[in-house]
Amino acid sequence: MESNLKIEYYFDGFTSIPLLVIKYNILKLLHEWIKYSICC
Repeated sequence: MESNLKIEYYFDGFTSIPLLVIKYNILKLLHEWIKYSICC
């Protein structure tokens, strides 16, 4: 049972890596946009 959880966690982490990269890029773009819209 413990090994099944580990396998599920491994595959979940493996498949969510691209999503994390996309989320990070979106957050970075949002941060830049907010910074410029407030500044200028």
